[in-house]
Amino acid sequence: MKLIERAGSQVIGLERCSSMGNAVSQERVVADAIQLPFRDETFDAVVMVAVWHHFASTDRRKQCLLELSRVLWP
Repeated sequence: MKLIERAGSQVIGLERCSSMGNAVSQERVVADAIQLPFRDETFDAVVMVAVWHHFASTDRRKQCLLELSRVLWP
C-alpha cells in the first residue's frame, strides 16, 4: 500500500473495529463493509486482505460485493 501512496494515489483503510491499528494506511475509516460511508463511484480500486472468511453468511458476502461495486468507479 505504501507503494501506491508513493505513486500519488490516496489509500483509505477500512476497519470494522476501532481498536485495530493503522496497518493499512494513514487514513482509516471505521465502518461496516456492507454499509460503506462513501458516495457512489468514489474509488478506482478495492483491495480486501484477510476479510472474506469473517462474513457470517453467503448473503452478507453478496451484500459486501454489491456495496463494493457501488463505490467503485465503472
